[in-house]
Amino acid sequence: MRVLILSHMYPYASEPAFGLFVHNQVKELAKRCQVIVLSPTPMSPPIMRRLKAKWAQYASKPEISELEGITVYYPRYINPPGRHGYGPGAFLVRLAMGNLVRRLRDSFGFELIHAHTICLDGLAATWLGRLVGTPVVCTLHGSDINVFPQRSKLTRIAAQWAIRNVDGLIAVSAELKEKALSIGIPKREITVIPNGVDVQQFTSMDQRQVRAKLGLANDKKIIVYVSRLDNMKGLSYLLPAFRTVTEHKGDCLLALVGEGPYRARLEQQVAQLGLGESVIFAGFRPHSEIPMWINACDLVVHPSLLEGSPLPIYETLACGKPVVASRVGGIPEVITSDAYGLLVPPASSEALAESLSRALEKTWNSRLIRSYGVQYSWTAVAERLLNAYRQVLQEEQ
Repeated sequence: MRVLILSHMYPYASEPAFGLFVHNQVKELAKRCQVIVLSPTPMSPPIMRRLKAKWAQYASKPEISELEGITVYYPRYINPPGRHGYGPGAFLVRLAMGNLVRRLRDSFGFELIHAHTICLDGLAATWLGRLVGTPVVCTLHGSDINVFPQRSKLTRIAAQWAIRNVDGLIAVSAELKEKALSIGIPKREITVIPNGVDVQQFTSMDQRQVRAKLGLANDKKIIVYVSRLDNMKGLSYLLPAFRTVTEHKGDCLLALVGEGPYRARLEQQVAQLGLGESVIFAGFRPHSEIPMWINACDLVVHPSLLEGSPLPIYETLACGKPVVASRVGGIPEVITSDAYGLLVPPASSEALAESLSRALEKTWNSRLIRSYGVQYSWTAVAERLLNAYRQVLQEEQ
């Protein structure tokens, strides 16, 4: 089988973690079928590069590259600004990529297009699929259903049209599936296939050894957060909860591993709460280092206000560590037992503090958590994806 992957989220030199989960999925698929990736990238005029760093990063992308054996094209398109841009943007992606997709159809002979996110990749892929007579599968990831269709009527209409017209739909959680069906579209089949984890990379390690490598003390209880520093991640509720924990539990440490637009505000909140000695801003860390941070901790916290199927949950379980997480999105579908972690209502510092304290007191069975977590391997995800591809291709015959 030959598959063309279309995703604006894909790693490159300046952003090696951007869309890394898509790349990890593609790597596993490449063991079972032939794949080529198209990652549409906004055109970056010189004036825009001077105004914002992200536009300079767009300009740094090559036209084509090899990433761990995967051929990746980064075709440029005109990116309309503003909250109404997803529908027009998808049309401009189709215009920019039409000739390339035709050439790849002739030279590579792909049988199916798999797009990631309905806005804008799924919408563009639907038009491109019709252009070359190829079926399209689209994976819904979270914000493409939870956030963007609510931003403007035009984006909502574009998302609805794409959901109706792709040949196969995948959602990363059952909760996301139901949200997709609730935005005003006729009932249709949506396959649920969660995200995954590299269970060889994310595995149990000796806690004392990894703490020594990271320069972390062995005499503290350590809580780790691993994700983007963003308002929707619930971090403004985490910090007051952590202060309550330190008041009752004594010497604890919170490590925030990640970067994002909310960092300055969080640093200010840390100072206001008097937590300067107890909170570490580790910043962006290479993905290869994340297993060490997870293994160094006593538990991982993920207090999001809105989610799809967050990768840190799977990575934590694969490392044999417990998680305290918000009861949002697809998280309750993964943390199905108190043996793996504790769930809390979102946006509640009091509930979060109570669960963090309880989790720090509890004796966890690391082997049990690890044995449960390995079922979410990328290998298992790839097999389920191939079955979804085969079903779509069979229906097209």
